[in-house]
Amino acid sequence: MISALGSIVSQQSNATEKTMATVNMLLDYAASNPNAIIRYIVSVMKLYIHSDASYLSLPKARSRAGGFFFLSDKPVDTTRPLVTRSPLNGPLHIIGKIMCNVMGSAAESEIAASYLVAREAIPIYTTLNELGYTQSVIPIQVD
Repeated sequence: MISALGSIVSQQSNATEKTMATVNMLLDYAASNPNAIIRYIVSVMKLYIHSDASYLSLPKARSRAGGFFFLSDKPVDTTRPLVTRSPLNGPLHIIGKIMCNVMGSAAESEIAASYLVAREAIPIYTTLNELGYTQSVIPIQVD
């Protein structure tokens, strides 16, 4: 939904019939799903982030970055990579941004997206630590 809104906003100054069709599709989706539910499960409040990017998916050779921040259980061994996924919880924070720089490759887009989400994580990380939910290294899943 966030990426759809971002696309509509970026086309607002030069709107076409396609933009109007996109707006109608988004409004139809919202009307068809009025009772959206977000579920939160009990956890030990360890911050996790999933990061993603789409390469050259927007006009003017721009890419999009996204991040999904959630709280879950701590891994058993923090010195080794996660073998099993942590239980997915409801979102704590979500970002969807259009990268203003032109990226040279899909890998560069992924690195830029992971930088953006890591930068957004700093205040959340600090707040959780100050509330007494000690955070170690924040795992960021990048595809």
